[in-house]
Amino acid sequence: MPVHSKTWGLILLTIATLNIQFHCRYDGPVRPFDYTFEIPVDILPLKKVYTTNDTIWLQLDVTGKLLFDTKTSQAINADTTMIIVASTYAEFGTNTRNPQNGLAQVITEPGVIAERQTGFGYTSATVSNYGCGKPTFKIKIGFKPNYPGTFSLNLRKDLMLQGCMGKVIPVYSTYWYKFKQVDLNGEILNTLSGNDLGGNSNRSVLQESIAKREMFVFTVQ
Repeated sequence: MPVHSKTWGLILLTIATLNIQFHCRYDGPVRPFDYTFEIPVDILPLKKVYTTNDTIWLQLDVTGKLLFDTKTSQAINADTTMIIVASTYAEFGTNTRNPQNGLAQVITEPGVIAERQTGFGYTSATVSNYGCGKPTFKIKIGFKPNYPGTFSLNLRKDLMLQGCMGKVIPVYSTYWYKFKQVDLNGEILNTLSGNDLGGNSNRSVLQESIAKREMFVFTVQ
């Protein structure tokens, strides 16, 4: 099997591994989550085609520290907690690469530090433990493409909520991110060949990620 045909399978595995890496362990008895928070993420600007001069911003669309709980359909004040904000920028195609400077530059607001990780076919950015001592969870991370091609931005999910030092938090709560936009350029994915996707078996997985608003697909010129 050619190397490129395995690429997207490896990238999907990498994304899953990054999710597990930040899924903190809970040692108590198995029981339903107290809260299951869904955090909307805005894409700024929303396009189908970008250039290497553009910066694609992912911004949390929240008010203060109110998080939407899908169990009760209510906004819960999570002001004693901290969150992990992260996304993976991944490349489609038969010639995916692992350049020394990464597939994209990672840009943050002043005072915000993001851990940048690069690998074959992806660049990821992670802001850990964000929120303690801050009035809001509203934060944004930018990706400035380094190369033309077809790419995706992927959100993290199934993360465990953590508390700020000396604060009481919901003991057993999870959260995930979902793009605010509904049209996430699924038609671009449909134009890609099975080889571009690392095999047609990956197509349905990727389509499901778009349908769940966990993946945004675009091209760079």
